[in-house]
Formats: sequence, structure tokens, C-alpha cells
Amino acid sequence: MDALGRVAVGMARRERRELPPAPGSVRAGRHFVGEVLTRWGLESQLDTATLLASEVAANAVVHAVTPFIVDVSVNVDDHELVVAVTDFDARPMLSPIESLGLRSLLVEPDLEAESGRGLMMVAMLADRWGIEPAATGKTVWFSLSLNSAGH
Repeated sequence: MDALGRVAVGMARRERRELPPAPGSVRAGRHFVGEVLTRWGLESQLDTATLLASEVAANAVVHAVTPFIVDVSVNVDDHELVVAVTDFDARPMLSPIESLGLRSLLVEPDLEAESGRGLMMVAMLADRWGIEPAATGKTVWFSLSLNSAGH
């Protein structure tokens, strides 16, 4: 890994950036993802990846209120772009009841709500996504296939 957080192993690539828990960090995270994809020649994934990265970063700023890391990588074995946002919020992620509520939003979204659509968009637009708990925080990630010409 170099001083900018870049890793290149064979054809695999990875870059990461740590950002503070501030509203401007959502834009900074989105721009970081866009710059990386442009540099890597993955413009076909630019719109979807930057939109979803904004949503996941916004969740980290609003809900975790901790510094967070935006990690962009290419998984050459699975032919996919992976974007992950890791926060350091020690509170539990989602209770089983809240998890069920999130699943119901995918079927019947609250169209009157002012927020709460970020993970729904991630679930609808990403090829795969997930939330991985850690001892001090969690990682919300999504992947986009590099086999298709865009999403």
C-alpha cells in the first residue's frame, strides 16, 4: 500500500480514504469514488457507484457520527467493483425487528418519508450488498458487476 492508500496486486486494485463525520464528507466520498473509477477506466459504473457511495456515506455521517473509511476495490476473481464504507460506531447495527422493517421497505416504501431510502436504493441497484458488523463499527458494502456495460 502506498501513502495514498492504493494497493495493486496483479490485476486487483484497491484505494481507500478516511473522512471525518461531516456533511461535506459525503460529497468528498462521492468524488473520491468517481476519481478512482475514472482513473481505472471504469466509467461505465460511475453513475451507479457514485450514487450508492453517497447514500452509504450519508448513513455513516448521519447515524454513526464517527470518521469513516471509503474503500474502492476490484475483485478480479468475481469480476466486480466493490465499494465499502466502514464506520466506527460501537452501537449495535440493527435489531431483528429493524431488519424486518428494512426488508418491508423494499416491498412497500414509505413514499411520504423525508429520508430512509438509501439502503433501499443500494438493494435495488447493486448486484450484491451487505452489512458486516465488527467489534468497533460496521462495514456497509455493495458490488457492481464488471461483466455488464453499466447498470
